[in-house]
Amino acid sequence: EKFARCLKAPVDRNQLNHGGRLLQEIVQQLESTVKPTLSTTVDEDVLASLRELEEALSDSAPLDGAESRVQRCSYYQECLFYLLTYGTHLSLISFYLRHDCLRDALTHLQNK
Repeated sequence: EKFARCLKAPVDRNQLNHGGRLLQEIVQQLESTVKPTLSTTVDEDVLASLRELEEALSDSAPLDGAESRVQRCSYYQECLFYLLTYGTHLSLISFYLRHDCLRDALTHLQNK
């Protein structure tokens, strides 16, 4: 909401650029400073593994373990919000690929 004054959605999301400079800086800042380690303690790592196992058993098509852990991170969700709201298709696809979320990148390409 606060960035709505400075950021505007591109007129054509098919532009062959990564969006505005401010958007790139916001995403870069989120990725570099807020990017958490996927699990900080052994206990969290064990719990994460147990959650992944439960998800794998309950889902018919579970996400890869690393991919699902990345998607739970708040910085990842915040970056996605900015890219979906103010970015181009190229910026979003590049973001997915940087985070090894090939499935999401392909899904986005297929839907657009």
